[in-house]
Amino acid sequence: MMVLFRSALYMFIQIPVTIFFCIGGCLLAIVPLRWRYYFVTRWTMTMLFFLKHICKIDCEVIGEENIPKEPGVVLCKHQSAFETMYLQKIFPMQTWVIKRELQFVPFFGWGLALLHPIAIDRKNKACKPKLIADGIKKIADGIWVVIFPEGTRVKVGATGRFTRSGSELAIAANAWVVPVAHNAGIFWPRNSFLKYPGKITIEIGKAFKPADLNTEITGPELTDYVRDWIGETTQKLEKKALAQNETTKTSSS
Repeated sequence: MMVLFRSALYMFIQIPVTIFFCIGGCLLAIVPLRWRYYFVTRWTMTMLFFLKHICKIDCEVIGEENIPKEPGVVLCKHQSAFETMYLQKIFPMQTWVIKRELQFVPFFGWGLALLHPIAIDRKNKACKPKLIADGIKKIADGIWVVIFPEGTRVKVGATGRFTRSGSELAIAANAWVVPVAHNAGIFWPRNSFLKYPGKITIEIGKAFKPADLNTEITGPELTDYVRDWIGETTQKLEKKALAQNETTKTSSS
């Protein structure tokens, strides 16, 4: 019952906070993107604060020292809404590859659109060249590009089909690749209203440039490499969280 109550309270608070930041962001539409980015991402920091203090969800990050100073491509496991938020706390100014339709979601989508994400129409065959061209420009402008290669949130223990777009962008831009794994889905399951207390672990892998692996590496090869690392690390983190949960239940009983 406490999980239900806390989740409902979090949602109740999220609605006015989202409306406030969306309206404020629209009023700042004429200011430079970096100013607007700072303001709109205060929504994220506010909601993470309430997530910690209301839903009792905390987070530990392993491997922050692996983040290079130059911007690159973040390829992250996708299980929950949590990682889409917390990555903003870990990495500097960033943009995201999103489905074009998300920009039309009232308030949340409008605020997202103000930050100029790389919005793609998956039904359009020309979306990949656009993604790569836009991504190269963002990286050249000093902005990180965050991609969830699975395309959609997957269940804990599952692995979605990894797209090659992120790998091909990194190769085309000769940019850093930073793989990220986590176990957020155990505490905030995909598409779930309920949020379970506990400590999420996010692990950041060692950054590398595609040529570091192979000077002639291809998109599929790089995708397989990242998928294997993310899969193995995610499995390790999931087992760790599940074991901790069992220990907590045993201690409580």
